[in-house]
Amino acid sequence: MIKQAKSADLQEAVKKAKRGKVSGWIEFIFGSVLISIGFNFFVASISYWLIFGGLVLAIFGLYSITTNVRKESLLMKDLRSTPKRALICPSCGRKILQENFDYCPFCGHALKS
Repeated sequence: MIKQAKSADLQEAVKKAKRGKVSGWIEFIFGSVLISIGFNFFVASISYWLIFGGLVLAIFGLYSITTNVRKESLLMKDLRSTPKRALICPSCGRKILQENFDYCPFCGHALKS
């Protein structure tokens, strides 16, 4: 049950990272539009503020995109690498992390019949 809860938490974190990535793209696009409006606007004082605001939004958008892409890839890697189950040797009681052993690497007891 603990592994299922961890998997559900990881999946929820991946969804949150994807939402953050989408919001980053929205910020970046909106900032780019403000920059282009600022360059095409004829009043100089308003134009500078539009360019500055668009630049700030675009930079925050790019930062949000890159951090959430990195976070999503790390979470997906962690989600895929969760072990299915740990095998316990019936003879010595030690955990064996890999399931492809025919014999226990600690005591030599036959694991597969």
